[in-house]
Amino acid sequence: MAKGKNTKKIISIVASALVLLYMGFQLHSVLNKGISTEFAVPYTYNQKISATGYVVRDEEIIASEHGGGVVGYCQQNGSKVAAGSVVAEVFSTEDQANAKNRISEIDSSLEKLKDLQESGKQYAVSAELLNLKINERINNLLNIADSGSFNGFDDACDDLLESMNKKQIATGSLSGFESSTEQLKSEKASLESIVGTPSQITCQKSGYFVNQVDGHENRITVEALEKMTVDELSAVENIEVSKSSNAVGKVISGNEWYIAAVLENKDIKQMSLGDEIKIYIPTMTSNELLCSVAFMNVDYAAEKTMVAFKCNRMETDLS
Repeated sequence: MAKGKNTKKIISIVASALVLLYMGFQLHSVLNKGISTEFAVPYTYNQKISATGYVVRDEEIIASEHGGGVVGYCQQNGSKVAAGSVVAEVFSTEDQANAKNRISEIDSSLEKLKDLQESGKQYAVSAELLNLKINERINNLLNIADSGSFNGFDDACDDLLESMNKKQIATGSLSGFESSTEQLKSEKASLESIVGTPSQITCQKSGYFVNQVDGHENRITVEALEKMTVDELSAVENIEVSKSSNAVGKVISGNEWYIAAVLENKDIKQMSLGDEIKIYIPTMTSNELLCSVAFMNVDYAAEKTMVAFKCNRMETDLS
């Protein structure tokens, strides 16, 4: 009996030892895993696709109904105009048109001289502020030059010149406004006798005025984009362009416009309707345009898709 008890006792001890050994092995495995670490750097991946596209906008062609003559523009290229605005005038001779342009320049100069004269005393008190303004406008000119888009450069130059003139008034080194004003008024009076009465050309819609046409105006309508096929958009390139002989410009209405392009199916597998896409058009603007995918018409046989991107931003550069 004693021998049997000893045997059971030995078996129990061995079993306990095996259990403890197993637990120790498992604990060692958990606490001593060979985990290696490394730094993770987040990044954003952008897929870029190069393509030729067509800009589709609501454009109103402005035509002259006055036959021949010399056209003089009353609005700057790309400026925003209201419906019914006078955008151009038709003169009988080039001398008349030149005289009208010079009158506009004189009016602008007289307005600036008037501002300088009326505010001269104020400038003497705030010469230090004018120094800050001059530096600010010099930096503005440099920023415009660095951007690669010179829109607004002329206005920035005028602003800088105005601040410099004000500084000269504040220091007492600039005077003689009365003489300059009288000379300009005299020149204006003589030019007004040359101008005569030109015929006016107005626009019917509000929007951005452009003083030229390319012959593609309204060739593709926004309504047609929804069902336009790959073949139909590709055929636009071969259409002969014909510009209206009496067109003096156009008005781009609204801020919503489209870019239509034919893209390879393999390049747009991840693209869906409504996706936001960044588009860069070097000939139009130095900044990226945030657009959305408006229409996608797939041609499975050609393995291509007509894609139309919608943009809700319109400004002088884009017009």
